[in-house]
Amino acid sequence: MRAALLSMIETVGGTSLLRGALPLADGTLAMLHVDLAKRAGAAEILCLVDAVGGQVQALERYAARLGLGFHLVRSVADISVRLASADELLIIADGLFLSGPATRQMAAMPGPCVACFAPGEGAPEVVGQFERIDINHIWAGLACLRGSDLVEARDLPPDWNIQSSLLRIGVQRDYRMYVLPFSLAEDRQIAMPPSAAALSELATINMAAGEGAGG
Repeated sequence: MRAALLSMIETVGGTSLLRGALPLADGTLAMLHVDLAKRAGAAEILCLVDAVGGQVQALERYAARLGLGFHLVRSVADISVRLASADELLIIADGLFLSGPATRQMAAMPGPCVACFAPGEGAPEVVGQFERIDINHIWAGLACLRGSDLVEARDLPPDWNIQSSLLRIGVQRDYRMYVLPFSLAEDRQIAMPPSAAALSELATINMAAGEGAGG
C-alpha cells in the first residue's frame, strides 16, 4: 500500500493562514496535494496537524469524495503505526505548487526515491525557494519512503520539522535521486509560493500556458 503524508501546519508570512489552505481555483493548495496523492496511487492520506479546524475538515471531506482514507497525525509514531514495513509513504512538501505537466511527471515517480533538481547555475531566487539536499541537489518537494525506514525516526523531538526529518532518512539511506529538469522550476511549473498572491500568480501563468493547476 502507498499512503501520502500532507501537512496542514506551516502558516504564511506571520499570519494564521495555513499554507495548505491557500486558495487555488475552486479549492486549496492542499486539495491539489490530495489530487497528486491519488494520481500517484495512494490509498490513504495522513495529514500532519497541530489543530483541527474547518480547513482540515474541508480537506478530509475532499479526500473522502475521491475515495481516499484520511487520518490525522501529529508525530512520526502516529505515522509509523499506520504503515506496514512493505508500505510506501509519499511525502508532499507543505506549500508545494505543481502545474498540470509537472503533476503528471511527479505522480509517476517510483519509490523509494527523492525527487530533486540539480540546478547548477540556476537563478538564486529560484534555487532559494527549495530545501537543499546536498551541494548538488535541492528537494523538488516529493519523496517516497519505505515504511520500514520510519522506525528510526519514531522518537524525534516534537519541535522538529517532520517532513524535513523524513526526507533526511531517504537521503541518508541513499535512496535513488529522481532528478527533474530544472526548467520545471524556472518555468514555475513547480514552486513554493510564499503567499496567496504568489500562488494566484502561478496559477494564472500556468492556466495561460494551457494547463490548469492540477492538470
